[in-house]
Amino acid sequence: TAEAGEAAEEDEEEEEEEKEAGVAPHPAVAAAVPAGVLVDHVPFFNGHWPGARSDWAGDVGIRFIVETPCVITALGRHTTDGQLSDGATVILWDADLQQAIVTVEVGPNSPVESHYAYTALPERLPLEVGKEYRLTQRCKARMTDSWFDGYASAEEVTALAAGRYARFLGGCCRNAPGGFPNRLDGERRRAGMVNFKVAREGLEVVAVTREELAHTLARVAASEEGASPEAVDAYLGVLARLLALLVDELAAPVLAVVAPEADITSLLRLEKVKGPLGMQQSEGPGTVFSRRFAGDVAEFAHRYRGALDEYGAPMEAALVVSNREGEVIAAPARLTRAGVSESNGEGCLGAAELAALLPRGMAFARSPAGHVTAFLAAEVRQGRALRLEDGPR
Repeated sequence: TAEAGEAAEEDEEEEEEEKEAGVAPHPAVAAAVPAGVLVDHVPFFNGHWPGARSDWAGDVGIRFIVETPCVITALGRHTTDGQLSDGATVILWDADLQQAIVTVEVGPNSPVESHYAYTALPERLPLEVGKEYRLTQRCKARMTDSWFDGYASAEEVTALAAGRYARFLGGCCRNAPGGFPNRLDGERRRAGMVNFKVAREGLEVVAVTREELAHTLARVAASEEGASPEAVDAYLGVLARLLALLVDELAAPVLAVVAPEADITSLLRLEKVKGPLGMQQSEGPGTVFSRRFAGDVAEFAHRYRGALDEYGAPMEAALVVSNREGEVIAAPARLTRAGVSESNGEGCLGAAELAALLPRGMAFARSPAGHVTAFLAAEVRQGRALRLEDGPR
């Protein structure tokens, strides 16, 4: 549109003026981290708050305080029926310095996930714990895409915001476009009007003994299965069989995922690998306790020649198992995030990413060198993985 073209020209003129004046980029931009594995990569808001307002011009958005070390990978806007009609500028601000950190355009060509359209940042942006940031959309009077100007309940914020990363404070705005949004205008206001994708950068890998790992697995199984001793025992039996295979029986890289089948099928897209890597399925799907199980896994693991994640696990040949019965849901399989189109550029998920995505369960990685690392969903969300210190055998 003509307005969009004029706005782009104004932005270019502002950038040129800043360069001529010697204005340095925000320090967070200079500190942007190099590419590495992303863990627990999620939208900050996961709810749906339909917009009804489009009668105001200025920078409007939200305030939040960072609670744990993380990086932002994309900025976004809420969509109307899954699409946007026009582009709008989205800006992340440093509240202390009252300075813009990064600015992107989010519009009709931005990839949509759930109810939000996102534009990826050129580099991952690290956020500082304890610091307040503001995220705004540059609004125009009578803009086509309306935006949410209401209030979320405390219960909605708890359930539908990634509070492990940041604390949502509420709304902010500036009555005219082009400057820091210094006006605070409501607790929990405008939840989901704008959004961002956030993740941990890497994991702390902690060495543990077999006894320590067994104790942690027992605690996790009891926590996930509640008051059912039979379910806990079944879960631990599946884990014991898999670990015996990974640690003592195999001599090739393996990625194994163990979780409730409902979580697996709702959160992951499974593409079973055909051809020489596929397991024999003539006797049905089988379980980890089947006679053929160890031999079939060893066969496809030794034949695998594809990419490995940074922990040495195959990226395109995962073993997927239900946590109670030990049923082999797929083996081997390529695992990607459900609901995310291939055009968004997201490929197969590694061990850490899989564990972070699942609300329950875990993933195990056996590297070519024989190192076995456990990625428990609850532990990964706290930034930790467990590696058996016994080493390869």
